[in-house]
Amino acid sequence: MAGTVKGVYVQEKDLPLWERAQQAAGAQRLAMASYVLIALEEKLERDGDPAT
Repeated sequence: MAGTVKGVYVQEKDLPLWERAQQAAGAQRLAMASYVLIALEEKLERDGDPAT
């Protein structure tokens, strides 16, 4: 099933964090896109979702 493609730009200084996240996603057998969406959902739940 194809979805809409969205790009994420990572600054050079943030590459170590990105690489750690890639390792964590792989350890959980998740695609990086799934891992990012889970993190976004958790952040919105914790900080409050302005859309609700």
